[in-house]
Formats: sequence, structure tokens, C-alpha cells
Amino acid sequence: MKIPPKTIRILILLIAVWLIISPQTSLAQNTQKILILPFDLRTDAKYEFLKTAYTDMLFTRLSGPGRAIIVAEDNGTAEMPPATAIQIARQKEADYVVIGSVILLDNAIGTQAEFIGVAEEKALISFNQKGLKPGDIITQIDNFTAQVNADFFNPSAFTEDDTTQSDVPDDIYLHPEKLVIPQTPSE
Repeated sequence: MKIPPKTIRILILLIAVWLIISPQTSLAQNTQKILILPFDLRTDAKYEFLKTAYTDMLFTRLSGPGRAIIVAEDNGTAEMPPATAIQIARQKEADYVVIGSVILLDNAIGTQAEFIGVAEEKALISFNQKGLKPGDIITQIDNFTAQVNADFFNPSAFTEDDTTQSDVPDDIYLHPEKLVIPQTPSE
């Protein structure tokens, strides 16, 4: 039985279209959505910029293949209960939601954060760290996001010991804290 050339061309075209569409469809189905709600910020006025900076740091550090990050608009400054966060996450069709608070005062520095599974309706990671100096806030967000990434998105992630500094790209979007230039003593 001989297949007409026109039929072969149509089959090839259909297979090509299927190959192009299929990976995108399966990728969309496997995408995990993470909703980041604004953190409750308790600080002196000079650190108010941290409200948006903290959200930006969470966004860049949690972004990755197979993940869609949703940043919620400002919902005020009151600390949000997990049940309310889960309800908002469901409305935005998110799989996970991140909530928390930051304290940056003269004698108190710390980060409290929760990575909540919407389907599980509970905190999958509860994070609480205190520090001694304002720069510890960046280390705390790094520690929280590293724990989330290792536990949920990249179990085979390498550690800093597995790479050298030259292997790591100098990316200001991943590390906005590098934009701060320390003052040098005057001569």
C-alpha cells in the first residue's frame, strides 16, 4: 500500500506542530506558582526602602525553571494570618505562598518567614533568625530562600563549596546588595 505524498506531508506537519506545542503544554502543567505577599516591616524610617527590596530579593532568589513567581500588591502593614494568605493564594491560583515579617531596629534585627503549601494548608517551612547588625537581613533572606529551594525545587543544588567564586556570575539582579558601595576612609 502506497501512501500519497500529500498525506505524508500532512502527517509530518501535524507531528511537527505536536512536537512544538507538546513541551510547552507539559511545562505549563508542571509550573509551580509561588505567591509572595508583602512582609510586615517593623523598622526605623531610614530602613523603609526594605519593604520593596525584601520582596525583590525573594523574587530573584525563588525564581527558577518550572516556577512562576507572583508578587502581590501591597496589602497594608499588618501581619497576615496564614489562613488569609492561603485564601489569597487560592484566588491567584498559586501552589505556595510566602509570608513573614522583618524587624530592623537598633536593638532587634530578625526575619520570620513561612513557606506555605496551599494544598496542604500549612507551613512547609517556618523560618526564624535573629541578627546583630543590619546587614544580617540579607544573610537571613539568603538562608530562607536557600532552604526553600533545596527542600522543594532543586534537591541536587550545589553548595558554595562545590564552586569557586569565578564560577558564579556577578549578577546585580540576583544580588542587589552588591550595589551598596562601602565608604572608604578619606586620606
